[in-house]
Amino acid sequence: MVTAVLLIGMRFIVLKTRIGTAMRALSFNPVAASLVGINNDVVISFTFALGSALAAAGGILYSMNYQAIDPLMGILPG
Repeated sequence: MVTAVLLIGMRFIVLKTRIGTAMRALSFNPVAASLVGINNDVVISFTFALGSALAAAGGILYSMNYQAIDPLMGILPG
């Protein structure tokens, strides 16, 4: 259920918002994107933050399978 909500949220951000349009434009042609006024650094920073947030959500969902936190709990998927 949580994965579906995250997926729908990600799809909404990428396809329906201005920053999502800027992300798609930047991935297609960075020079043209900067020529039409897109700040490449802001879009790249937002994309990195969004990816980090999704990775954190994935880590939380993975760690919910364990009773206790262990420093070696990520060795198997890694």
